[in-house]
Amino acid sequence: MLNTSSSNIQLDLTSLCRETEQEEQPVYFSYQGKRYVIMTEDDFEYFESLEDERLTRLVKKSRTESGEDIPYNSIQKELGFNPL
Repeated sequence: MLNTSSSNIQLDLTSLCRETEQEEQPVYFSYQGKRYVIMTEDDFEYFESLEDERLTRLVKKSRTESGEDIPYNSIQKELGFNPL
């Protein structure tokens, strides 16, 4: 894992991406109080697949639980989401 400052990012993004790929390690940096990461697309897709697997397990688990079904629209309204 590489940590760097945002000023280094501005100066040499190309070499940071190259190092990320060669070292097979992400680069972490902070900018305006937020943390960011540079990683390869393969790594990103891997993390997405982990999230998909986690959500699938949660859905399967919820289907085995007894209880009242809650309509999706009710959940959207309760959370303040506006349907398209």
